[in-house]
Amino acid sequence: MKRTLVLGALLALSACDASPLTCMEADLAISARFEEALAPHRACEVDADCGLFSPRVECADSQFEFCPSSARTDSLEDAQRDVQALGEADCVRVSPGCVSSATCAPATAECVEGVCRAVSSL
Repeated sequence: MKRTLVLGALLALSACDASPLTCMEADLAISARFEEALAPHRACEVDADCGLFSPRVECADSQFEFCPSSARTDSLEDAQRDVQALGEADCVRVSPGCVSSATCAPATAECVEGVCRAVSSL
């Protein structure tokens, strides 16, 4: 809950402020928008419907890589394209030279209550 409030506050501030985002602010802003980008690609019935991909957003001179996420196997490329497109809205305000990558636990793609999810293997 705290993370959601912090992310919401950052997004609200970034919408009102035209100053460049720090690398961490950009990372948080982009990752906060994943659910919006992935929602149309997550419906499933069984685990086999789901696959993993590593979301990334490439800006002119910055790159953001995130922990694996899950989408329908027939929609993995579309999901990545939508993450990139949504992240590009933040690219115009990213400080130059940001390179962000995440250290992630191993995950598997599973259908959880009708939604593809990346589930930690630990």
